[in-house]
Amino acid sequence: MPVMDGLTFLWLARRQGIRVPIVLLSGDVDGAGLAKEIGADGFVAKPFRTRALLAVVERLCGQAA
Repeated sequence: MPVMDGLTFLWLARRQGIRVPIVLLSGDVDGAGLAKEIGADGFVAKPFRTRALLAVVERLCGQAA
């Protein structure tokens, strides 16, 4: 993202009360812990398979229905 990174975007969105599902994609060693800490709804480790990302999105869509 040209203006800010994804973590900053997520932090700002949550701070402003925006509650759309957000999935964090990260290659960080503790990406899952970071995702939980900052309020992401899902996490997928990089590099990732498309099926893994789709599974998280499908789970989140099911929760919203």
